[in-house]
Amino acid sequence: SKAKAIYESAGMTGLRFIPLAHPNLYAVRAEPVVQYDSSCQYTRFENQCVTCGNWGFVGIGTPVVLMPGTVVPPLGFARTDLEFASKDEKSPLLICGDEAAKILKSAKLKRLDLEKIKA
Repeated sequence: SKAKAIYESAGMTGLRFIPLAHPNLYAVRAEPVVQYDSSCQYTRFENQCVTCGNWGFVGIGTPVVLMPGTVVPPLGFARTDLEFASKDEKSPLLICGDEAAKILKSAKLKRLDLEKIKA
């Protein structure tokens, strides 16, 4: 895929590309984990299960804030320790370093949404 080729040629780090059944399609997983600051404004936790303690819904605060001292290398990727959305659809946020973001923006990949975060 184009994204995988860009990632590899730029020497980016932190992602694992998992091949899917269709040629040139991959699931992507960031291996490093960074801590999301859940005390940031507008982060919402709803419907906590009394049995397991998991939340039925976790809403993302805006802007996204990572815990103080968190570092994502300029060409690196990481995922948040907290997963967002509802029930079984929850997933972590994928975070990338500043240089990786510049490279990806300049590549004009389809359906790529990058936003600034606070670390």
